[in-house]
Amino acid sequence: MRIAVLSDIHGNLPALQSVIADIDKWRADRVIVNGDVVNRGPRSLECLEIVLERMSVHGWKATKGNHEEFVLHCAENPPGNSLQENHLRQFTDWTVKQLGDLIEPIKEWPEYIDFESPGGSPGQARHGSIKGSRYGIYPDISEQELNERLPDNCLLFVTSHTHSGFTWVHRNKLILNSGSVGSPFDGNHKASYLRIAWEKGQWQSELVRVEYDTDKARKDFATTGFLEEAGPFSALFLRELILARHLTREWKRYHADSSKSGEGSVGNSIARFLHQFE
Repeated sequence: MRIAVLSDIHGNLPALQSVIADIDKWRADRVIVNGDVVNRGPRSLECLEIVLERMSVHGWKATKGNHEEFVLHCAENPPGNSLQENHLRQFTDWTVKQLGDLIEPIKEWPEYIDFESPGGSPGQARHGSIKGSRYGIYPDISEQELNERLPDNCLLFVTSHTHSGFTWVHRNKLILNSGSVGSPFDGNHKASYLRIAWEKGQWQSELVRVEYDTDKARKDFATTGFLEEAGPFSALFLRELILARHLTREWKRYHADSSKSGEGSVGNSIARFLHQFE
């Protein structure tokens, strides 16, 4: 049995196309899209169309990620009167408009997918952990927190969300992270996905890195209108793509300090923060 797991596409169409070509070449028996197909990037509609077609024709399965959840929330709850809150969700409201009626199938995606090996060894895929899609597994996580985030009933647990792939063994569990197709945060610009295979009576895994047209992915931020229309976070997401680095977390700390000093709006805060990377 060969299982491919990809995640965190985030509307990066060139990256998704290259990863799919690699998966097809490998001839996976099963493919799991472990959340965050959409949002944060400019080509969410096209990426979702491809994933839905693969689900319909080739039997792919998909879980909800935190960005699918946020898209559904924004679709059901229009923007309010707070400028700051509207800035925080403007990029997602842009995505909602792009997706239109294709938001509906996302509602049916489950939080997790269970699977078994030919030998009966149970596995599970979730975007984050059993605590929720936003509760990922990070290198500095404590053992207590790790135990609280892992399901009991599996020997293989596949997570995503953090945009940094890894392979861990914790007690009797093999823990894998699929990294990110559309916006890696480990300093490597290549898209990543997991190959998992049942061989010689046990799970084997490989984190695969795939080259794609990064110039096209960056240009899509401008040509689609995302950079101009999706609010201040669009520039932050583009810089993350360029640097292959998680800047949003760094900006949140910066903004918290700026807010204490009364230094203005989210948009101005992001602009000042990004100035250091020019």
